Amino acid sequence: MLSKLLFPLVSSFFLFSTLAIAQSSDSYEKALQSFYQNEINETFIHLKNALKEEPSHLPSKILLAKVHLLRGEGDAAIDYIEEAITLGADVNLTTLTLAKAYLLKREYLKAISLTDTNLTVQNKFELILLQASALQGIERDDEALIKYKQAIAIQPKSIKALSDITYFYLRTGDTKQVKKHLIQLEKFAPESAVFLYITGQLLEEEGKHEAALTYFEKAYDKSPTNSLISRSLANSFIKFRKYTQARMIVNEILKESPDEPFIMLLNARLHTVSKENKLADEAYGELIQKFLLVPSEVMEKMPELLYISGLADYMMSRYESAQQKLQSFITAKPENLNAIVLLVDIYLKQEQRYKAIELLERNSQLVESHLPTALKLCNLYLQDKKAFKCNTLLISLNRVYGNHDGINYLQVKVLQSYKKHAEALVFFEEKLSTSQEVKVKKLAISLYTLNNQHQQALVIVNELLKEDPSNLNLQLTKSDVLIELKQFDTAESILQNIVKAQPNLLKAKFNQAQILYLKKNYAEAQKQAEKLLDNEPNSFRIYTLLGNSLLGQRKFDLALSAFYKAQQFSKNNPAAVEPIIRLYRISGKLDLALAELNSLGRQFFLEPKYIQQKAEIYVLQRKYEQAAREFKILFDLWGENYQLLLVLAQMQRGAKLYQDAEASIVRSLEVKPGFIYSEIELLRIYLTQKQFTKAESLAQKLLKTHPENANIQLLSGDVDYARDKFKKAHQHYLNALRLNNNYSLAAIKLYKLARTKHIGEQILENTLIAIIADDNERYLHRNLLADLYLGQNRKDMAKAQYEILEKVDNLPNKQFLYNNLANLYLDEDLIKAFAYIEKALTIEQSNASFYDTKGWILCLQENFQDGLSLLRRSYAINSNNPANRYHIAYALNALNRKAEAKIELDAALFSNENFVEIDQAKILRDSLL
Repeated sequence: MLSKLLFPLVSSFFLFSTLAIAQSSDSYEKALQSFYQNEINETFIHLKNALKEEPSHLPSKILLAKVHLLRGEGDAAIDYIEEAITLGADVNLTTLTLAKAYLLKREYLKAISLTDTNLTVQNKFELILLQASALQGIERDDEALIKYKQAIAIQPKSIKALSDITYFYLRTGDTKQVKKHLIQLEKFAPESAVFLYITGQLLEEEGKHEAALTYFEKAYDKSPTNSLISRSLANSFIKFRKYTQARMIVNEILKESPDEPFIMLLNARLHTVSKENKLADEAYGELIQKFLLVPSEVMEKMPELLYISGLADYMMSRYESAQQKLQSFITAKPENLNAIVLLVDIYLKQEQRYKAIELLERNSQLVESHLPTALKLCNLYLQDKKAFKCNTLLISLNRVYGNHDGINYLQVKVLQSYKKHAEALVFFEEKLSTSQEVKVKKLAISLYTLNNQHQQALVIVNELLKEDPSNLNLQLTKSDVLIELKQFDTAESILQNIVKAQPNLLKAKFNQAQILYLKKNYAEAQKQAEKLLDNEPNSFRIYTLLGNSLLGQRKFDLALSAFYKAQQFSKNNPAAVEPIIRLYRISGKLDLALAELNSLGRQFFLEPKYIQQKAEIYVLQRKYEQAAREFKILFDLWGENYQLLLVLAQMQRGAKLYQDAEASIVRSLEVKPGFIYSEIELLRIYLTQKQFTKAESLAQKLLKTHPENANIQLLSGDVDYARDKFKKAHQHYLNALRLNNNYSLAAIKLYKLARTKHIGEQILENTLIAIIADDNERYLHRNLLADLYLGQNRKDMAKAQYEILEKVDNLPNKQFLYNNLANLYLDEDLIKAFAYIEKALTIEQSNASFYDTKGWILCLQENFQDGLSLLRRSYAINSNNPANRYHIAYALNALNRKAEAKIELDAALFSNENFVEIDQAKILRDSLL
């Protein structure tokens, strides 16, 4: 009665905020009913209305994506399902739709990359089949077969799985397997279209065309809209010259799929055999006419005309025409080195380095006979990240030309490309240190800088400036070295003089901006970089500086945009790619990060930091086999470094590669026996693998040698807990917390023992109270105390602690606290409960429990329609909460939709999960029988 008296006041309080919810909910329910009746267009209209009334209505977005998929509109389906995912939709309601949309658009790699994390068994099964199809789409047949076998292992009698794997074997020509699986199909579905079609295909393979046609006709009668069956039947009709029948089927397919490549080819073939080939004749005629315009006989007789004409085009920057003429000339006169060098230059101007290299390689004997051209090829190899080829060429050239500065110079460059900077410096000092050539001294500056010998680099810069003190480029180089030496004031003084002498020298202004960045004056560095871009809009280094300045200010989107711009001007430069990878990881775009890391890995072979990052990303994606491959490479690289081996073991444990982790940590202890941190990690690995005998032995040893180590105490508690020695575990956890009362994990484990085993409840309460009394800002401990009270049904005491925490600014995960308070006030003050859940939803809009709580409050206020809409949204985010299904049933029953209510109740009670209101759910279900 009290709730009825309160209803007018509460409903007016909620009227404004729930009006849109009510409207969108009504349209969605209508859409749902139309959808179940297969009225797709009506469903589409209702869903559009729902989203017009509430643009972020999650259930409508999920259903609308499915509608677009049924209409063959892949882009729209992807857009809506990605919006739903952003809003927090349950993966069980989105993954399959997204996979089907990707297949529709032939974006196979995206379909393959979808994970089955948190999917139900049935959804995992369906995703496996979809991904198998995607793998076939990119001809990764071995992986596709593995997927099909996984699907059949899950559902051995599935017609879909059996037909798909039979299709697979048919396509790959494994007749034996086709026959084997056809027997299974015939057993379960002898009259199905798929059985009839595959049988027809098998007969076709065996040359039994008439029998195949009969089976195709039967299959077509069963499934006239199946494009595979239609195409096969049309093709058979053409074989038997039944062109009229074939034309009827082809026309029907063209209505539905006018751009499908196979049917376009089939249509063309049908026109050809029907002698309807006018378009083909016209195309051939046009091609011949174009060839007739080329005076080839003249060019063949006087190839020098091609060379002269090509040279003229080159001089006029008509590179495409020059390229064609020189190619023809070189074909006629392959020994002309000048023409080859000229064509190489044209390729380079057109940014076709690979063609330049290919041309020089094709004429390798001629090229190696001319040292400048050979060195040019070597330099091109270095630019193309193929230092090994340059090195091979240099060995050959060294045999012919001996100790030549040009060869030695490039040999240093080769070593630099291998990141062998120390070795490069040694070689330089042996072969080139006496050279007075400016470019060689500049190389020396670079080498000393890369080896962190900045003072020596400064000496050489000063030598060059002594010979040419007014050279601004050398002064700029000196400022570069001074910046590396962190002598910012001296560098700035030089730069100011340079700017006075040449105000528009961008390099000087860039170095000034860089100094601002290195001094962590990020905002001013950003301003200066933006000014520089006005005059140099295509500068890699300026965009990189801008990106780093924005990154320093945590302006991630703007920083990413700046690095993208930088990458346009130097695609694979780590200075841009590395921060892009970092930003991708921050934003969760892991596949994009991997793509960039793979690119870097090709440039910097076996670079540990890139291998490590790849492994970390694979772990985040739960792709543990790929992670294991990268970890194995790191093990080989880090095999003598006990600290890095510890890091590797921790990563492997996180990836659930426990045996590999154990091998790494054992190796670490071989390199550094008794290293305590590795011994602690080994104990963790034993526990994770449930090797409790080994764990117990090691724990006892470590307790004797390091009894004051909180980590060892906690892990010893884990050993006892695993052995069901809960009181001993409690004592170890308590020791850990007393050794370090800020050790959150120890407090959490004590809380778990108190709640689940009722061990040490009073001790935990007293300990938490003492910690809080000593430091009022131990918020996690206060939260545990509140949770302990709540679990003991001491609601007033729990409420008191939560309300203290409520007043704390910037408390992490405060939304969960608000949800707990909302539930605590359900029985005494619904308005206050509603206010708390609104606060929770202000912080996080993707938590299913919050929408369930809010929807339930509205139902308790008899605002069933609005409550139902929110409860539906909760279900869309998490479809596995039986309490939510009960709440939905309660609302549907109140709205006199009893049949739907019964469906929800059956789903709630069918679940193996217990929930607080299970008895009320049973009573409600019994009342509907």
